[in-house]
Amino acid sequence: MKLHANAALSWSGRRRLCRLVVDDGWTVEATAAAIGVSVRCARKWVGRYRLEGVAGVSDRPSVRRHVANRTDPARVEAIVRLRRLRFTAAEIAETLGMALSTVSGILTRIGMGKLGRLGLEQPVRYERSRPAICSCGRGRVAGRPDPRAAGGQLLRLRLPADVVGAPSRRRAGPSLPGAAADEGQRDRRCEAARQAVAGDQARWAGARRPDLVQRDFAVIGPNELWVADLTYLRCWDGLVFFAFTLDAYSRVIVGWQLAGHMRTDLFLDAVRMALHRREPGADVELIHHGDRGSQYTSIDYIQTLTDHRVLASVGSVGDAYDNALAESFVDSFKTELIRDRVWRTRSQLELAVVEYVGWYNTARLHENLGDIAPIEYEQQHALRDATTLVGATA
Repeated sequence: MKLHANAALSWSGRRRLCRLVVDDGWTVEATAAAIGVSVRCARKWVGRYRLEGVAGVSDRPSVRRHVANRTDPARVEAIVRLRRLRFTAAEIAETLGMALSTVSGILTRIGMGKLGRLGLEQPVRYERSRPAICSCGRGRVAGRPDPRAAGGQLLRLRLPADVVGAPSRRRAGPSLPGAAADEGQRDRRCEAARQAVAGDQARWAGARRPDLVQRDFAVIGPNELWVADLTYLRCWDGLVFFAFTLDAYSRVIVGWQLAGHMRTDLFLDAVRMALHRREPGADVELIHHGDRGSQYTSIDYIQTLTDHRVLASVGSVGDAYDNALAESFVDSFKTELIRDRVWRTRSQLELAVVEYVGWYNTARLHENLGDIAPIEYEQQHALRDATTLVGATA
């Protein structure tokens, strides 16, 4: 195998190189040419020689030093015994007062990381004490001691005193005498939780905005239905959030805004742009539809729509189909602009978004619009309305 000239430089050659430069006054370039190494390599060794002396140019091992195992063998033996009793890593760590990562590493190193590979009998499966919506406790495995019972006293009978850690500091909650009392307390607590959730849902249902769209995005003209949504974009400077408002008739992006936060101001800027660019419809009321995010249901957002006589509509919680038109635009937007591209700064990303919005409104062809651009589709609609109006007056 043929080595590079830099790699073939021995310890004596490195010392000779450094002494020629430091002691004899040779230049680094002339010394590198005389010995047959690169100038960069020569400068590296000369710098080390000046900082550390002869030790700086000596051979250094490339293999990491092996750190001896610091865990007490008695603790490792205790971990093995507990593992054979089918204790989990978390229970072993809590019993012995060790870190969970340490216990997991020891179990993996000794080949006992998986309980199924120990060759022991299968444990008895446990079930909940009662089927319920919310359960406050689980039964223990039959025939297996609880490591948290009585502060770990059961284990102190089998393990050395110097191995067992301190008892658990978990604060014991109030308990009622008898299993029947515990069951009744749990039932009352679960019933109170269900009633509280049901009351909150009833109050939210009475106060929330209705869904005026009902997944029907078909309209007969512009400025009848707007859909809004939010998506996030990545660059080297961090996240950038993109809020937009889309006309359901022509797919024109009537309002949009970029910011580094998700506050209500971002959404207000997008909808205010749309309201200033578009005139309200003369025959029908404009509907603004969004998801049930906190920004679209905020007081400032709803008040802005009310001041401009726009009807607010929101979909259900966690259902993308209620705002499918906006979600479809997000998919096209990220597929055509974001995928396989990386921006260094937010300014570059914002400029790319501005160019995409202009191209989307004026040049992108839509199959649902008859393979024409959104702006052209609206112009054709305005021309048809003007022709109909002239024919009706004539």
